[in-house]
Amino acid sequence: MMSDIREGVDTTHEWLIPAYKKLLEKYWETDEKWKNIRKKARENRASLLGGSVHCGGSIPLSSTIERMKKQLDRTPTHEEVFKETHTLKSDKSKWVDKRSQDTHEKFIKKLAEVQAQHVEAQAQGMELPPIDEDLIWEEVCGGQKKNRVYGKGAFFSSSIKSRTTSANSVSGRASTNQNSVPDLREQIHNLNEELFQRVTQQTDERISKLLDTRLAPLEKTQKKLEKLERAIGKAKKEKLKQKRWNEAYVSYYKKVRASSSSTTAPPPPPPPPPSISSDEDYDDDGDEDDTEDYS
Repeated sequence: MMSDIREGVDTTHEWLIPAYKKLLEKYWETDEKWKNIRKKARENRASLLGGSVHCGGSIPLSSTIERMKKQLDRTPTHEEVFKETHTLKSDKSKWVDKRSQDTHEKFIKKLAEVQAQHVEAQAQGMELPPIDEDLIWEEVCGGQKKNRVYGKGAFFSSSIKSRTTSANSVSGRASTNQNSVPDLREQIHNLNEELFQRVTQQTDERISKLLDTRLAPLEKTQKKLEKLERAIGKAKKEKLKQKRWNEAYVSYYKKVRASSSSTTAPPPPPPPPPSISSDEDYDDDGDEDDTEDYS
């Protein structure tokens, strides 16, 4: 969402206050730490390893597996699920990218080698555990990268470390207990929720800290403007008082002049003019800023 705003894709972000948007744009342009992180992410995406392209869209992998279970009337293998999600819907013989095709071909070749080893071992009277296709897939893909295996989604350290790896052969692993699948799904959901909350909290804290730093001078300027407006209002009131006194004084002298030609006693003089306080005398909150020059 924020990347769309930064790149100019989202032009209808009415929810974002313009003042905050300007601060974020300045942060994106000037913060070296953020720019380095962005540069590193671009380099990772452009590396030879490439991204993980698939045709599953926003549908969870678990939903795809459940659908295939109903179609096949059995649990699909990982190779079948991978082929379903990495080939075109219009033509299942075409892969979405070269990486998907190469990985699948390597897996089929390695699986055939392991199956041949099992057949040979059984012919010699040796009893071996079932073939672990998941472990074969990990070996073909080059292992885990940041707790992820290509084509299988996210894995967690607790489940990965509990798996025993063999350096000599990938055929010695026992198959995964199917009863643990619901528990793993619940762990995935809980960890995703925890990660989302943590990232959201960190983002809010960084934005709040940034706004506090940048908005402090604006608040001080706003305070000065409010003081200036009050001072101007006070000056206008005193000017109006002075004008009324001048009018009363002129009226008084007119009456005095009129009474001098008759026996009528002169009227009393008007009260003294109001005192006009200076900017230095006006201090509404005891702040030193009241004595500053506002011109």
